[in-house]
Amino acid sequence: MRKIFILIILSCLNILAIAQKSKSQQLIESLIKKEKLDNASIGIMAINMRGKVIAKYQADKKLLPASNMKLISTGLALRLLGSQHKFATKIAYSGKIINNSLDGNLYIIGGGDPSLFSKEDIALSDSSILEIFLKDIKDKGINTINGLIIGDARYFNDAVENSNWAYQDIGTYYGSGASGLNFYKNCLDIEFKTLHSRLDYSITYPDCPWLELSSNAGIGDRYTGDKLYMYGNDFSYKAQIRGTLGEEYKEKLVGFSNKYPALTTAYYLAKFLSNHGINCYGISQINGFSKASDIFNIKNMQFCYANNSERDILNKMKSDIIIDTSKLHYISTVYSPNLKELCKVCNHISDNIFAEAIFKEIAKQLEGESSYDKATTIIEKALNQLGLVTHNAIDISDGSGLSRKNRVSAKFFCSFLKSMAQSPVIQDYIYTLERAGNGEYKNLLKKYPKSIKDRIHLKSGTMNGVKCYSGYIDANKKGKNNRIVFSIMINNSSEPKAKIANFIDRILYSLAKEN
Repeated sequence: MRKIFILIILSCLNILAIAQKSKSQQLIESLIKKEKLDNASIGIMAINMRGKVIAKYQADKKLLPASNMKLISTGLALRLLGSQHKFATKIAYSGKIINNSLDGNLYIIGGGDPSLFSKEDIALSDSSILEIFLKDIKDKGINTINGLIIGDARYFNDAVENSNWAYQDIGTYYGSGASGLNFYKNCLDIEFKTLHSRLDYSITYPDCPWLELSSNAGIGDRYTGDKLYMYGNDFSYKAQIRGTLGEEYKEKLVGFSNKYPALTTAYYLAKFLSNHGINCYGISQINGFSKASDIFNIKNMQFCYANNSERDILNKMKSDIIIDTSKLHYISTVYSPNLKELCKVCNHISDNIFAEAIFKEIAKQLEGESSYDKATTIIEKALNQLGLVTHNAIDISDGSGLSRKNRVSAKFFCSFLKSMAQSPVIQDYIYTLERAGNGEYKNLLKKYPKSIKDRIHLKSGTMNGVKCYSGYIDANKKGKNNRIVFSIMINNSSEPKAKIANFIDRILYSLAKEN
């Protein structure tokens, strides 16, 4: 009789435990058991603003966040630097101005602006930037430059790329990285055409006449897609295109990484000034390691070593290139859009260079150091100071999520997002996120009502075998402070995309019905 009584009690407790589970919790457990998802690693967490757990599954497991990492970079930047923070790009000169001639070098000094010459709608147009510089240079009385135009990228004092990025990613437009002086998001557009079983190519933008580009790329089998990569680095003016372009493409514009953004900026400024009657001798650049590149003659884009006497002059010029920026004379400044708008672009289109520039800028502003090794330490320290526990919850490698050494738990994402929701910049942060069903997420929750989708603000993270979504679900009723914070992370799945999408859709819909 006693055993029966105990069994009844246990049965009642089990029923009570099930009854206490949210519908979303029950759905998640049922889906994971039913779908299996090819033994994928899964982390899920959802809480409301009072800290009540709505649902969770392996929430402490650190997983690859992919571009969900941008949520942390943009949120932290808005919180620590302010929504109105801007990047500055400046014009300065060395030497003296004598009889309307600059006897020295003209510098375009980067301040890390990722939108500079980017063609983004929020950014100043190329012509507007160059016209501002031209006016300020002329107002200073400069009609001739007896020296060089130098692209100065020293603002970020480290390599442009993260050492943990895959080598093939580094050659692509999305793996370009953020320089101290950026141009067209450090992208190089190359058009490919299939001509008589041969893959022809030509650079369309920007002009990089110093680049010795070769190709051993070929035409791949039909429907094999774009598998083209560029191999090169900023220590050489040579690069090679490798890989294949599927036979289905008769022509295709492909973006690669421009390894010389500072030199490109100097080149376009020199051309613009020359077209308006202000000539210079040549162009050069200084990278984040304070290394002066070779000097190029602006007229024929050759190395400026014609004879011994000219070599002596140019070596003197080159020795004068690396000068402390505090010793320069400043004459012009242009500013980026404010941080709020930059973060919106970053999160809406998942722009890696915007994310990396923002990531580096946090470290630069907080402690004056932007190298990746130092920046990751600074970012982690800043998170801890906000009361967020990073130990065993997050491994930081970069700001965009391109590195596969980033690791974040769903629980940490929820803690971070909840903390952001309680900060003064929450409305600006929400502004940077896209709604489900819009833009890049037009197919998310496609079968579900617009009234549900409009309440979900989120960011995705996608890599091979990785699919993540994190964000906010607004309360269904006005005036009810019951916003839900969520993170859904799936790693190492080889299941069809449609199956993963359906799994995520059902969970998001269920969570939205909770409030």
